[in-house]
Amino acid sequence: MNAVDYLQQREDWVRLRYMFTSFDRGPAGATKDTQVQTAVPNDQAELVATMTIASSMDAAVRWIYPAPEPLLEAFPHFVCAFGGGAFECQTAYFIGDVQAATLWLTPALSLTRML
Repeated sequence: MNAVDYLQQREDWVRLRYMFTSFDRGPAGATKDTQVQTAVPNDQAELVATMTIASSMDAAVRWIYPAPEPLLEAFPHFVCAFGGGAFECQTAYFIGDVQAATLWLTPALSLTRML
C-alpha cells in the first residue's frame, strides 16, 4: 500500500468515526459528563461482573484462564477476595449504568483481612 492509499483509507475511517460518534458520547458509548457514584453493597454483583468482563481480555488473565467458563466462574471470587473490602469502606465507585468500576482499598485494610 502506498502513502496516498493509506491516507485515503485513514480519511475514510475518520469520516466514518465522525458520523457514528455523537458529540456527547465517547468512543465506548459512555456519556462524557457521567458522574462518579459511590457503590453500596447491593451494587457489588454488578461491579464485580463489570470488572470480570473488563479483565477478560487481559493477557495475564487469559493465561491463567484460557477458556471462558473457568474465567467467568473463578474471576469474580478473585475480585471479591482482593477488592470486596471496598464496599464496606465505601471506596467502591462506578459511572453510569456500571459502564466502568473501581475498587479502592484504604491503607488501613490489611491483606490478611481480605483473605
